[in-house]
Amino acid sequence: MLNNRNFRIVLSFVAALLLWGYVVGYVDNTTTKSIRGIPITLTHVAELGERNLAVSGMNLESLDIEVKGTRVAISELNASDVTATVDMASASKGENDLTIIVRAPLGGVTVTERSATRVTVMVEDMVKKEVPVEIGYNGTFGEGQSGNTLNMSNSRITVSGAESLVDTVTSLQGTIDASRVTTSPTDISCKLQAVNSEGNPVDNVTLAHDTITVTTVLSERKEVELIVPVDDNSSDGKVRRVLAPETIGLVGRADALAKIDSITAITLDVTNIEESGELPIQVELPEGIGLADVVSSLVAELTVSDMSTKVINFTGSDIEFRGTKIAYDYSVPTGTQIAVTLMDSADHLLGITKSDIKVICDVTNYSSGTVTCPLVIESADKDVYGMVAAPEAVDVSIVTK
Repeated sequence: MLNNRNFRIVLSFVAALLLWGYVVGYVDNTTTKSIRGIPITLTHVAELGERNLAVSGMNLESLDIEVKGTRVAISELNASDVTATVDMASASKGENDLTIIVRAPLGGVTVTERSATRVTVMVEDMVKKEVPVEIGYNGTFGEGQSGNTLNMSNSRITVSGAESLVDTVTSLQGTIDASRVTTSPTDISCKLQAVNSEGNPVDNVTLAHDTITVTTVLSERKEVELIVPVDDNSSDGKVRRVLAPETIGLVGRADALAKIDSITAITLDVTNIEESGELPIQVELPEGIGLADVVSSLVAELTVSDMSTKVINFTGSDIEFRGTKIAYDYSVPTGTQIAVTLMDSADHLLGITKSDIKVICDVTNYSSGTVTCPLVIESADKDVYGMVAAPEAVDVSIVTK
């Protein structure tokens, strides 16, 4: 009996000693841990909105810290447990130097070091504007097929935020995975992202609706000619050159697409536009036909430049007679000279030579004798803004062979 009692005493002592060692060596022992990239979160931002203010940016997006605590507490600590917040309740327009509050909620853990204690938050006037929604498709469709957006729950949505950010937003873009598009109309929830004119994301703005419902269907695709008429009634002597896409991608039913060979856009009026830039191309499509590509890509490039002139001299032998009859010979007086004045930008005129220009006399409606034939000036492969011949007409002798 005594031996058993002594054994239990010794066993209890050893257990107590081990427990004491565990507490001293692990539970009560302290250690440190580094946590990087803790996001800085702004609080009470809604109160800024009530004063028509909005955040445009911060000089820091995250910070690094070092914490100290017991081994048990540190082992249980996750990066997501630590928060770094900035109170915006008292912020005003301009730059605000504010304190970063770091909290590690677990007991026994303290923050000993941090990479930053303050942050500069820029606050501006809040503005709003409405922008179009554009839907694109990500992935691969079958040959000759494309996603066709039939309807959107919102085609235009209001964007609000700091003035400098909202001013850069040109549209809201959503992307639908090609694998979700079927031959039957399907409603798909689509997340939207504000983007600028180059298609880059614009963050820190608020969308009235950040998700919309898009009705889409798998359709046939066809490339057709795009005709873009241009009106230019300018009187300032500038050259206005419009470069537009030559084709446009359409989607729709195969039978409807088969009837379409070209699409004519609404006429672009460039009269007296002073600066070069992009002009949106607007098209009216037949019912059941949609655009295969994002609408923002359908633009024309307008170049505005000073008018220059270039004179190219021709002789009578350079005249090309059209509409001739085999029974007659056609000639102009010896020594005939024609000066053709080309009008365009200096850069464009630089590459044009005599071989690019044709001086034409159409004699289709003339019979034998001497007639006065108006001259027509054509450029073979060069698009010249204006061409004038002097003289405007020549005498042509038509005689029987």
